[in-house]
Amino acid sequence: MKRTKTVRHNGVWQGHHWIRDDKRLAIYLRDGLACVYCQKTAEPADACVEHVHAFERGGSNHHSNLVTACQRCNARKGMLPLRRFARRIGGGDEIVARVARFTSRQLRPYRIEAKKLVARYGTAARALNAIA
Repeated sequence: MKRTKTVRHNGVWQGHHWIRDDKRLAIYLRDGLACVYCQKTAEPADACVEHVHAFERGGSNHHSNLVTACQRCNARKGMLPLRRFARRIGGGDEIVARVARFTSRQLRPYRIEAKKLVARYGTAARALNAIA
Protein backbone atom coordinates (compact mmCIF):
# COMPACT_ATOMS: atom_id res chain seq x y z
CA MET A 1 0.00 0.00 0.00
CA LYS A 2 1.52 3.31 -1.07
CA ARG A 3 0.92 6.16 1.35
CA THR A 4 0.38 9.42 -0.44
CA LYS A 5 -1.52 11.48 2.11
CA THR A 6 -0.72 12.40 5.66
CA VAL A 7 -3.31 10.90 7.97
CA ARG A 8 -3.38 9.89 11.56
CA HIS A 9 -4.38 6.26 12.01
CA ASN A 10 -4.40 4.64 15.46
CA GLY A 11 -2.29 7.51 16.81
CA VAL A 12 0.43 7.11 14.16
CA TRP A 13 1.19 9.67 11.46
CA GLN A 14 1.44 8.20 7.98
CA GLY A 15 2.61 9.70 4.69
CA HIS A 16 5.44 12.16 4.13
CA HIS A 17 5.10 13.83 7.55
CA TRP A 18 5.54 10.71 9.65
CA ILE A 19 9.02 11.99 10.56
CA ARG A 20 10.20 15.44 11.57
CA ASP A 21 12.30 17.33 9.02
CA ASP A 22 15.31 17.59 11.32
CA LYS A 23 15.26 13.84 12.06
CA ARG A 24 14.93 13.02 8.34
CA LEU A 25 17.90 15.24 7.51
CA ALA A 26 19.91 13.88 10.47
CA ILE A 27 19.46 10.34 9.11
CA TYR A 28 20.62 11.47 5.65
CA LEU A 29 23.69 13.10 7.24
CA ARG A 30 24.44 10.08 9.45
CA ASP A 31 24.34 7.81 6.40
CA GLY A 32 26.67 10.02 4.38
CA LEU A 33 23.95 11.26 1.98
CA ALA A 34 23.97 7.87 0.23
CA CYS A 35 21.69 4.85 -0.01
CA VAL A 36 22.90 2.33 2.55
CA TYR A 37 21.89 -0.54 0.27
CA CYS A 38 23.40 0.31 -3.14
CA GLN A 39 25.70 3.13 -1.92
CA LYS A 40 24.43 5.46 -4.66
CA THR A 41 24.63 9.12 -3.69
CA ALA A 42 21.16 10.11 -2.60
CA GLU A 43 20.06 12.94 -4.87
CA PRO A 44 17.61 15.24 -3.05
CA ALA A 45 14.65 14.20 -5.22
CA ASP A 46 15.56 10.51 -4.89
CA ALA A 47 16.38 10.23 -1.18
CA CYS A 48 13.96 8.70 1.29
CA VAL A 49 14.01 7.35 4.81
CA GLU A 50 13.51 3.58 4.87
CA HIS A 51 12.49 1.32 7.75
CA VAL A 52 15.03 -1.53 8.07
CA HIS A 53 12.37 -3.63 9.77
CA ALA A 54 9.10 -2.68 8.03
CA PHE A 55 6.74 -0.50 10.05
CA GLU A 56 3.85 -2.67 8.88
CA ARG A 57 5.60 -5.67 10.42
CA GLY A 58 6.16 -4.05 13.80
CA GLY A 59 9.26 -1.96 13.07
CA SER A 60 9.59 1.30 14.94
CA ASN A 61 10.31 4.87 13.90
CA HIS A 62 13.37 4.89 16.18
CA HIS A 63 16.51 6.12 14.45
CA SER A 64 18.13 2.71 14.88
CA ASN A 65 15.49 1.29 12.51
CA LEU A 66 15.74 4.05 9.90
CA VAL A 67 18.23 4.44 7.05
CA THR A 68 18.73 6.50 3.92
CA ALA A 69 17.66 4.73 0.73
CA CYS A 70 17.24 5.68 -2.88
CA GLN A 71 13.70 5.28 -4.16
CA ARG A 72 14.65 2.26 -6.25
CA CYS A 73 16.02 0.30 -3.28
CA ASN A 74 13.17 1.47 -1.05
CA ALA A 75 10.61 0.17 -3.57
CA ARG A 76 12.51 -3.08 -4.17
CA LYS A 77 12.88 -3.82 -0.47
CA GLY A 78 9.24 -3.18 0.42
CA MET A 79 8.49 -5.25 3.50
CA LEU A 80 11.23 -7.83 2.92
CA PRO A 81 13.45 -8.66 5.87
CA LEU A 82 16.90 -7.06 5.52
CA ARG A 83 18.84 -10.32 4.99
CA ARG A 84 16.48 -11.57 2.29
CA PHE A 85 16.62 -8.22 0.46
CA ALA A 86 20.42 -8.08 0.76
CA ARG A 87 20.73 -11.55 -0.77
CA ARG A 88 18.27 -10.65 -3.51
CA ILE A 89 20.34 -7.69 -4.68
CA GLY A 90 23.62 -9.57 -4.34
CA GLY A 91 25.09 -7.78 -1.33
CA GLY A 92 24.41 -10.32 1.40
CA ASP A 93 26.39 -9.93 4.60
CA GLU A 94 28.16 -6.79 3.37
CA ILE A 95 24.87 -4.86 3.21
CA VAL A 96 23.71 -6.21 6.57
CA ALA A 97 27.00 -5.11 8.16
CA ARG A 98 26.80 -1.66 6.54
CA VAL A 99 23.25 -1.14 7.81
CA ALA A 100 24.31 -2.24 11.30
CA ARG A 101 27.27 0.16 11.22
CA PHE A 102 25.11 3.16 10.30
CA THR A 103 22.14 2.40 12.54
CA SER A 104 24.38 1.91 15.58
CA ARG A 105 25.66 5.49 15.33
CA GLN A 106 24.27 8.03 17.76
CA LEU A 107 21.92 10.42 15.98
CA ARG A 108 22.34 13.35 18.38
CA PRO A 109 25.33 15.09 16.71
CA TYR A 110 23.69 14.76 13.30
CA ARG A 111 20.38 16.01 14.68
CA ILE A 112 22.03 19.13 16.08
CA GLU A 113 23.52 19.92 12.67
CA ALA A 114 20.23 19.06 10.94
CA LYS A 115 18.27 21.44 13.18
CA LYS A 116 20.64 24.27 12.25
CA LEU A 117 20.25 23.47 8.54
CA VAL A 118 16.45 23.24 8.72
CA ALA A 119 16.34 26.55 10.62
CA ARG A 120 18.49 28.14 7.92
CA TYR A 121 16.76 26.68 4.85
CA GLY A 122 13.22 26.07 6.12
CA THR A 123 12.81 22.38 5.28
CA ALA A 124 14.91 19.23 5.07
CA ALA A 125 14.39 19.14 1.30
CA ARG A 126 15.74 22.67 0.83
CA ALA A 127 18.65 21.98 3.17
CA LEU A 128 19.48 18.77 1.29
CA ASN A 129 19.39 20.63 -2.02
CA ALA A 130 21.76 23.24 -0.60
CA ILE A 131 24.33 20.80 0.77
CA ALA A 132 24.13 18.05 -1.85
